[in-house]
Amino acid sequence: MRTRGSLTAAAAIALALSSTGAAEDAVTPLRSGDRIRYRLSEGDPLITARLIETLAGSLLVETEDGRGIRLDVSSLRRLDVARGKRSHARLGAILGGGAGAAVGGFFGFAAASLDEIEGSHPLEGALLGAAIVGGGGALVGAAIGSAFRTDRWQRLRDQKVQLALAPAPGRGWTAAVSVRF
Repeated sequence: MRTRGSLTAAAAIALALSSTGAAEDAVTPLRSGDRIRYRLSEGDPLITARLIETLAGSLLVETEDGRGIRLDVSSLRRLDVARGKRSHARLGAILGGGAGAAVGGFFGFAAASLDEIEGSHPLEGALLGAAIVGGGGALVGAAIGSAFRTDRWQRLRDQKVQLALAPAPGRGWTAAVSVRF
């Protein structure tokens, strides 16, 4: 009995370790009219299409050039579905803040170096300039980034190879390999 329990525990740990990204792989129902993108083989570009109908084990899609294609789901290397739009405000804030901090730090350092005030250090000027101009740059970058909206894609299928390693009581380690097609 002890061996069976040990194997069950090791199998449970291996399963838990190998199921990384399970939320990403959760099956989301596809609806007629959804925008999808798919890849048939490694190295191929992602192809964008509109879903017409889901059939048993296959998808009927219309490509951007108007052709109707039936895709066997088991042959897809990757399948994504568009789920609304997303903003790029955060990226804009990071880029704008970084650029503003660099410029503000440079000019703050230069201005503090020219200043003849006793006890001041150029590093203080650089930090003050970086904070002020960097904050303004982040605001401007966020405003610009929010103007750019792109599709938010949810991955439904991606062929992956997963490896799992779990301790086996009294024997060392147990390894598992999982290949999804």
